[in-house]
Amino acid sequence: MVRVVTQLLQLLWLLFVKLPSPEIILVQNPPAIPTLIIAHLLRLFRGSKLIIDWHNFGFSIMQMGKSKGNLIVRVAKWYEMTLGRIADGHLCVTEAMADELKNKWNIRGKCVVLYDRAPSHFRRLEVAEIHEFLSKMEVKSGTLEYKETSSPFPVNTLITCQMTPTSQPVLTAKRPAVIVSSTSWTPDEDFGILLDALVRYDTQAHAGHANLVVIVTGKGPQKAMYQSKIGQLSLKRVIILTAWLSVEDYPKLLGSADLGVCLHTSSSGLDLPMKVVDMFGCGLPVCAYEYPCLKELVKHEVNGLVFSNSQELCDQLLRLLDGFSKLGVDSELSALAQGTRAFQAQRWNENWEQNAGKAFFN
Repeated sequence: MVRVVTQLLQLLWLLFVKLPSPEIILVQNPPAIPTLIIAHLLRLFRGSKLIIDWHNFGFSIMQMGKSKGNLIVRVAKWYEMTLGRIADGHLCVTEAMADELKNKWNIRGKCVVLYDRAPSHFRRLEVAEIHEFLSKMEVKSGTLEYKETSSPFPVNTLITCQMTPTSQPVLTAKRPAVIVSSTSWTPDEDFGILLDALVRYDTQAHAGHANLVVIVTGKGPQKAMYQSKIGQLSLKRVIILTAWLSVEDYPKLLGSADLGVCLHTSSSGLDLPMKVVDMFGCGLPVCAYEYPCLKELVKHEVNGLVFSNSQELCDQLLRLLDGFSKLGVDSELSALAQGTRAFQAQRWNENWEQNAGKAFFN
């Protein structure tokens, strides 16, 4: 409560005293508290137009782990719906969310769907770039960390090798497949599904299947618990590493990997996982946990596969990584990677100008 009041006072001072009157206020939601009430006060007293950029519903996040009739959640929902519907314009991340706002919230003002897109520095890396990135990293006690000192030649990484300073880096023969998953380590992203799928893969994979290096990025409350579980496993074909990378290096990891896994489940059922947007920006196909509006981003058997439990995910890994060392451009994994190209055709700047810019800001 103290934090909310402090934020409220800081925003009021900044917006009503320090800054000139804005013509348009663009507010990302969530958070809705206290942002929406302040934005409406500014709209009322300074004549600004209010546009809400809906990424999810704040009350649906608050609802997680609470009973359906929780009083605080009910008040938060009323607050968000009341203030949300009277804004002058709306941006939504899915068609499903736009339909919800139009038909159930009865919003007024123009509503435009603006799908998230990755910026241009999210891209697939060449082998030399993959080697340069991975040569900065080392494995320590189940984590992928930055090296303190450089290695002498030959330089071997998880999947590449450079024999001399003048030779070109190459992918190592019979290298493992690199799988990346980004998680918040919270109950709404059940990491146990991936962990169970990897245990199943380890026992079901035959000689033709790739060994796996699975790199899991992110921070969150359940990370230590799952690290302990990982440490107790005795896997022969799978290595699981956790990592926390710089903002500059996270796209490089995605651009070096072979497959992404997304465990996101939407609290509202109406938003899309930004981590998949980032993966597609790097030409990385995904296996993603299925929920109703995910099809607006992940097209099953076009740019990825969808699953609903750990056995389905295991089956997909076995299917995509059979004969990995010999996979060519006609493989299903390669076809899924090719399927991300349509997504990469439009980047964040162009997407904004074409959709939001023309609708509200010209």
